[in-house]
Amino acid sequence: RGAPHKRSKRDEDSSPGSSLDVRQAGSSEDEEGMVTPQWLCTTDNVNMDWLESVQLVFDYFCERTPRSFVETRETSLVWNYKFADPEFGMVQARDLLQHLVTGPISNAPVDVIQGSKSVEV
Repeated sequence: RGAPHKRSKRDEDSSPGSSLDVRQAGSSEDEEGMVTPQWLCTTDNVNMDWLESVQLVFDYFCERTPRSFVETRETSLVWNYKFADPEFGMVQARDLLQHLVTGPISNAPVDVIQGSKSVEV
């Protein structure tokens, strides 16, 4: 936790302790008698105490990186530099990761996912 790593979509859907709690709530039957599972997604137990401090770091890097931006999702924040200069964006992403792991998320129960041109917490 807290250290940057890459995860696949499959990992996100199946990893224990992931930020979303998905539970099968039951099933329903359609007109043809096919049983379809019904899923319930809950975010009640997600600790979001880290959000404000990470937002400050992301905002700082937006000021330093022209054409970068922050995307707010239901249980995460994403700093995206897909429109920034590619080389400068990569350098800034490395610097941002260093700031995150030594600062606001050093002891937070979060995952850091480095995308091709983004960093998600």
